[in-house]
This record gives sequence, C-alpha cells and structure tokens, in this order.
Amino acid sequence: MKSLIKFNYISGSRPHKLTNVAILSPCIIWVRAGYKRLLSDQDIDNVDTQNLLFIRSGERLTFENQPSDIPFRSCQISFHHSPDQSLLALSIDNDIQHSRIVPLSHNLLSMLEIIKNMSEIELSETVQRCWLDGFYHYLAEHGLLHKLFSYTYLSLTEKLSEHFAQSPADDFSIEKDSQQLGMSRSTLIRHLRQENTSYREVLLNVRMNHAIGLLQAGNRDTNVIALECGYLSEQRFLQRFRERFGLSAKEYMATI
Repeated sequence: MKSLIKFNYISGSRPHKLTNVAILSPCIIWVRAGYKRLLSDQDIDNVDTQNLLFIRSGERLTFENQPSDIPFRSCQISFHHSPDQSLLALSIDNDIQHSRIVPLSHNLLSMLEIIKNMSEIELSETVQRCWLDGFYHYLAEHGLLHKLFSYTYLSLTEKLSEHFAQSPADDFSIEKDSQQLGMSRSTLIRHLRQENTSYREVLLNVRMNHAIGLLQAGNRDTNVIALECGYLSEQRFLQRFRERFGLSAKEYMATI
C-alpha cells in the first residue's frame, strides 16, 4: 500500500556539512535536538527545536548539522499528496511572514504528532488523503501551505523520483520509463528540461539520498551500499557520493 507521507530520521554525534542535497518532494524539516545551519550565497540561517523548515520540491540545500550537548536529531516529513488550488490561494491570503522558517507553536506541534501517529498505521490511500487534507487545511489557515506546494499536481520530476525510489538498485531505462509514463523518450527529455533537470540527474538524486538513508540506518559496507544504490562499481559510487555531498562516505559515517 502506497504511503502518502514519509518520516525519515537523521542523527549525528559530530558536526557535519552536506552540499547540494536534492529535495525530491515537498517536506518539513523538524529538528528534535541540536540545530541545522543553512548555508547559501546570501546568508546563513539556523533551524533549531523551536522552529520548522518548509521546503518545496526541486530545491537544493547546503547545510551543517550541529549537535548540542546531545547528538543531533531531525526528522524530514515528505508529502506525496497534492492540495487543492483553493487551499493554496487561502494560504497565500493568510501569509503574514514571508519566511520558510516557521516558529513551532504548540498547536502546530500537536498537528505534527497527529500525522506522525497516522503514518505509523496501515491505512488506505483514501483515508491517508482525508487526514492530509485536514492537515493541509490547517496549514492554509495559518498561511503555511504554499511554502510547501507551489502547484496542485505532481511534477514529472516528482513522479520519476517516486518511481526510482521504489527500488533504487534497479537497472532503469529511459525508454521503458517513458513508455510507463505514457510519453515518448523525446517528450520525457523535453519535459524534464523544462523543469531544469534530466533523467540521469533525477536518478542520481534518488540514489544519493538513498545512500544517506542506508548510512543513517547503520549500514557500513560501502560495497553493499553501492549495489543497493544501483552501482556495480564501489569506487564509482564513492566518487559520486563525494562529488554530490562534498565529503566522503567514510567521513560521513564518522559523524553519525
């Protein structure tokens, strides 16, 4: 049964920096301990336990995860169900703070706990949509929903990302995947170009994010991780990891 909301947990006992991390679907970053320092050309922002970070699909982040007197812990809540256009319009009308970093109020915390509990129950997609629509309405009433979604449909990049994420180790083919999506190879390439990406780039994003998840889950054999991410060559995988995140897999392991 497809899950329309996913909770991914990150921890770290030592500070570490990751560059160019792809956001594959709209998500909320919820820091539970320590803080996340967002780095950009313009400024530096900190996200701690007192606020949340709202991120739209397609963005890329460079950040440092900083533990305090206890290890860093955070949760990435990813959404795979789009809201109605009317809710996005309501959210824009109600927006009083033009920032993607949002104070974590008691009510918002309670709403997060509710959807967290919902995600741990095996529910049909229909029931999940009902729960999420209620959560989206709450966000819209408080001017927050449009900080997650800029449109009411899944982009081709998101559809392809979800397809790859089902089994990142598979030997994917653009010819087969374009047919599965009901379009020609050239049309798929053109639409992805309009979204400022490519087939190979989307696949790389999914596989590298999967690698982070495997490392966070305690996997330490980089040859096995490479295979589970679709790489027959461990060295090629390690090279891609360093190029993407700005540190080696071994260096990242040392921070967990």
